[in-house]
Amino acid sequence: MTKDKYIVLSPDNFLFRKADRLVKRALKIRKKKSQTILLLSAEKKCLSHDIQRDIPDIDLSVAMEHSIFASLTDPNRYNFRFAGQFAQGLSLFEFFDSDKKETFRLKKETRSLFEDSLFHYYSGQHIRAYGGFSNVLKIHGADTLAQYYMKLCEKLLDKPDDSDI
Repeated sequence: MTKDKYIVLSPDNFLFRKADRLVKRALKIRKKKSQTILLLSAEKKCLSHDIQRDIPDIDLSVAMEHSIFASLTDPNRYNFRFAGQFAQGLSLFEFFDSDKKETFRLKKETRSLFEDSLFHYYSGQHIRAYGGFSNVLKIHGADTLAQYYMKLCEKLLDKPDDSDI
């Protein structure tokens, strides 16, 4: 993992305008650079190293924590998907408007399937989650977030659990 894989941006406070401006700025930066842009509140900024350690091989476009997401005036004007919970239960959303055309199209096409699979994963239905992530990867084989969750499912499925029955 290189230190410059991530760029961390953090606003001083979460007025609606500022959260929207921050997203626009992050998407603009991502178009020019290949690093993941993490949008974290000042109080969560200290978790950026934990996030980078936990998900070093995942290429997220712009990853935004829930409190910033909740501050957007209209999140539906962007293309995003729930990315999951990471360091200390921090919920992240991935905004992919700045992805290359084909990657953007594939993430948009698989968004519902990905999020349904994520729901099954967090509900303890790891067999269903595994199948869903497998289907996402049949459509978009380079989706590193789906690959990450599929590996987690594989690890959990190696240890039988009553919740999958």
